[in-house]
Amino acid sequence: IYEGINSIQAIDLVFRKLFIKNRYIIDRYIESIEEEIKKNQNKIKIKPFTEKLSHYLGILANFTNWIEVSVKNSKDDASAACNDYLKVLGLIALAYSWLRVLHVSYREINNNKKFFEDKIETANFFFNRVLPRIDAYYNSAISGSKYIMDFKFN
Repeated sequence: IYEGINSIQAIDLVFRKLFIKNRYIIDRYIESIEEEIKKNQNKIKIKPFTEKLSHYLGILANFTNWIEVSVKNSKDDASAACNDYLKVLGLIALAYSWLRVLHVSYREINNNKKFFEDKIETANFFFNRVLPRIDAYYNSAISGSKYIMDFKFN
């Protein structure tokens, strides 16, 4: 059931919600993340995180453009990419949240050292071990639907 619900939500996102109002919602979301990156990019301890998020945000923007073209030209390709797009968007949302947590953690670390060190350590894990999964989701998605549509079921 879990995978089915995710697929339905992913299809709804890509085919119904993503391009409402000429991409206003997704473009505004990307802009808000870019603003947070700019706010933190000159802070020495946060800069490596902003660089990674900026890189993967670029992939999300490219993926969104690819989806937009695919919805018009190959609904099969867009359909095959829906789950991967949902995962990429979710990972970007988590990275955005972690960037905000890092901002507070470094600012407040002297008030509760152990607590904020744990937050920073968890953010390091996320940015280095989880966020890079975006590469695999993106590359899988843009490979198209041929491998799915041509599959011979026995």
